[in-house]
Amino acid sequence: MSAPRRYRCALITGASSGLGAEYARQLAPECEAMVLVARRNTLLKELASELGITSPQTEVHCIPTDLSDADDRVSLFK
Repeated sequence: MSAPRRYRCALITGASSGLGAEYARQLAPECEAMVLVARRNTLLKELASELGITSPQTEVHCIPTDLSDADDRVSLFK
C-alpha cells in the first residue's frame, strides 16, 4: 500500500526547463496530478515522459501556453 499523496494537483508554470522543470521533478511524487505549463511543447512532453517513468502514479497534463500573451492566460483557465 502506497502512502497518501500530499497534494491533489499542482500547476507549474515555466515547466519546460530550469527551475520549473526541477520543481516538477521534486513535486511529482507528492501529487496525484500535475499540470505543466510552458511555451515549448516538445520540452513539456519530454518532461511528462520522464515523470511518467519516475512517478508513474502521478497524472501529468501538458498545456503549451505563452503566459506573456493575455489571450493565452485566459484560455489556460478555461
